[in-house]
Amino acid sequence: MAVAVQTATRLLAPVMPHLAEELHQRLAVQLRASRPESICVTPYPTLQQWQKWRNPELEGNIARVLEVVSVIRCLKKSCGIKKPNAYIVVKDNADKAKLEGLAATVQHLSWLGELHVTARSDWMGSPDIGSWSPAAVNPSIDVYVETDIAKVQEVTSERIQRLAMKLHKLESKVSTPQYLKRTTKAEKERHNKQISELKMELEKLQDQKTKTRDRCNTSHTLCSPL
Repeated sequence: MAVAVQTATRLLAPVMPHLAEELHQRLAVQLRASRPESICVTPYPTLQQWQKWRNPELEGNIARVLEVVSVIRCLKKSCGIKKPNAYIVVKDNADKAKLEGLAATVQHLSWLGELHVTARSDWMGSPDIGSWSPAAVNPSIDVYVETDIAKVQEVTSERIQRLAMKLHKLESKVSTPQYLKRTTKAEKERHNKQISELKMELEKLQDQKTKTRDRCNTSHTLCSPL
């Protein structure tokens, strides 16, 4: 940790010399260095110094973890549960072992309840209790996140209602004679674009609501596509 902080301080020195000097001197005191030299005369860090610390395998594992976390977070936005449980279904045992070793990290970064890592050969489909939203991380990894279908439907319905009211007001506005006479061409184009975007979003939400309802009816039979 001390080496990392020292290196970061030296990297900071050219752009924030006074702050870097203060941190450098304080760190020297903590490390009990006798008569520490100024950071201005210390050697600047080089890439070669850090080559021996590189761990390509660990970098690959962390990249895979962040990929899984990103997908889980996306599912959580529409799952209706603050801290849901989740399953990670992995195609090969090598990936399974790696993800099991980093499961606590995935769980913490994703803010999950329980997290289970399962091999594809052992996967019997999502649990019978509750509803689950599936998503593919990559061709080898799927995730399933616990979902409150009723909450999702409620939130979606409220958003549809708000957008429908906004669309109705805008359509009423652009259909009046005063609007047609007094509004500039650029403003009309902007309003038409807004109407088009609102219609597209409403259509998307209606489709999402239908799919969620269908998923609720088949939630007990979801299977990994791997």
